[in-house]
Amino acid sequence: MAESSSPKLTFSHSHIIFHHEPDRSTTAYPDILQGLYYFWRTNEFIEKEFSHERQIGFAARDIEKLYPEIVQTDSNGYKAVDYGRLAPVLVEAIKEQQLQIEELKQREASMQQMISDQQQQLSRLTTMVEELLDKKGPQ
Repeated sequence: MAESSSPKLTFSHSHIIFHHEPDRSTTAYPDILQGLYYFWRTNEFIEKEFSHERQIGFAARDIEKLYPEIVQTDSNGYKAVDYGRLAPVLVEAIKEQQLQIEELKQREASMQQMISDQQQQLSRLTTMVEELLDKKGPQ
């Protein structure tokens, strides 16, 4: 049996799903994308043979705003997401965040060095002031 070369799409249209909530375990990239837990409206869309189990995904309309080529709309206007095509976008986001983390680590190390240098300078100045006061004697 020959396999289809067309991508497997997962329906993710807000009119088909209900009871969605944010997936709090992920950081959204960009801020407009929010991971959701949801259940299909199986009683209203019996012909689609949706699972009764809790699902996880994104709202197709949110993905479409940023990456319209990842979302397809069927003849009834329902949107579906090709999640496989979203993976490279997310990998790039992770790489970008990693660069930001490395930059922040470098800045933090630089600031720690500045603090250490200033503490040493303060210590030297304190010693100098004490020596000057000792030389001057009591008043």
